[in-house]
Amino acid sequence: MKNNGLTTLQEYGYKLTPQRKLLLSILESSDQHLDAETLFTIAKQQDAQISLATVYRNLAAFKKIGLVQEHNLGQDHGHFERVTAKPHFHFTCSKCGAVIELRSKKIVKLTRELCESENLRMDSMNLLIEGLCSACQPSKSE
Repeated sequence: MKNNGLTTLQEYGYKLTPQRKLLLSILESSDQHLDAETLFTIAKQQDAQISLATVYRNLAAFKKIGLVQEHNLGQDHGHFERVTAKPHFHFTCSKCGAVIELRSKKIVKLTRELCESENLRMDSMNLLIEGLCSACQPSKSE
């Protein structure tokens, strides 16, 4: 777990409770976009006393202070991931539900230029592309 998350929590006046440390550690080490229920299930394996309400409260706090981003990945509930310095976008397969992270300096540059040309200040950007992943696309012989 990187200390910058813990430092940020302290800077905003949050106590470094064992539950907060655990949840932040899980989010930091995960390569997936976790929803609250999945995060709760993982955390419960390490801390039997943690509650789903604690997970939701901490996710809201993490989001408020910029430690996590919430994404709607084509589902009716949010998925969370740690905020990273590298902008990326998401592709969600409409058949199997796979989430693939995409990076493009061109998209970031075009978006910044668009905001500048309209005299807008961009604080964050979310781009979700939906379609079929390579595994779910029909083969060319079909």
